[in-house]
Amino acid sequence: MAIITISRLLASGGEDIANRLAKELSFTLIDQGFLREQFRSYEIPGLHLDEIDEKIPEGIQETDDQRRLYIDLVRTIIADMALERDIIVLGRGGTFLFKGFSSALHIKILASWESRIKRLCERLNVDEARAASLLEESDRHRREYIRYLYGEDWMDFKFYDLILNTDSWTQESAIKLILQAVELKEIRFKKKETSEELEKLKFNSKLNLAKFLTGKKPSHRKTIFANPSEEEFARLLDFYQIRWEYEPRTFPLSWDEQGNVVTAFTPDFYLPDLDLYIELTTMKQQLVTRKNRKIRKLRELYPNINIKIFYEKDYQQLFYKYGLSRGVKKEEGPK
Repeated sequence: MAIITISRLLASGGEDIANRLAKELSFTLIDQGFLREQFRSYEIPGLHLDEIDEKIPEGIQETDDQRRLYIDLVRTIIADMALERDIIVLGRGGTFLFKGFSSALHIKILASWESRIKRLCERLNVDEARAASLLEESDRHRREYIRYLYGEDWMDFKFYDLILNTDSWTQESAIKLILQAVELKEIRFKKKETSEELEKLKFNSKLNLAKFLTGKKPSHRKTIFANPSEEEFARLLDFYQIRWEYEPRTFPLSWDEQGNVVTAFTPDFYLPDLDLYIELTTMKQQLVTRKNRKIRKLRELYPNINIKIFYEKDYQQLFYKYGLSRGVKKEEGPK
């Protein structure tokens, strides 16, 4: 679960270093080609990947939506991959995607203007004037793009653990330096912390995608939930395409002498495909105790009913496991 991010200037040799380093370490290289292949499996309304991938779309509202969707999609794809294997992220704002991660090593590769012009002239068979124009355009574009996506300065060196000037180091020497940095930072030995960080990143991103999609698609249900926690849970079920019904049945629990229902219980959700009722409880302890009594009574009276209760701790773990960001919740009332 080690993560290396490589940010590079055009014609600094960063691509070659990333490719060779991936082979040397047996890491998976995540670059433009890799992500474009992954993008093909996603069909998200309102997200035009060819227009956003390393481009700045036009329009105020569209820009905001495109930026948010693109970042969440890239985070989801890369986090998925990082949970399974060690990765090298070339460009794509990887430095900022994994800023603060305990198992990430952030590298900046640069070179002098003169060296970059010489390399670009040789690579593209163009004159120096044309090479200089291409370099200026590339540097400006990449800087603006990162500022657009993340609001950060791409050339602020505080974000990088290691900065390599390929005027001073050969590719072989640069790779040796990076290998030493990998060992010194011990990014391969922080699997527990990394797993937790990636799970939260991945599923927070998935939830954000789900929130956007549910906001864009015509809703076939206009459910009024009792509190935000239930709405968040419903959104999770929707995202994973789990059919649900909200409070579809009330179970009588006690009756008076005339046969009138005195107490009853209505579980929050029913999952028809699983034949399972779910009750979410994020209440204060004294209210939880009362709810527990009702659920025990329900199980006694209706032994064939399957019901699962999520307490505050269980609910919190669920949302961390599936990466859901908890909103401000309104206190539940007793049922």
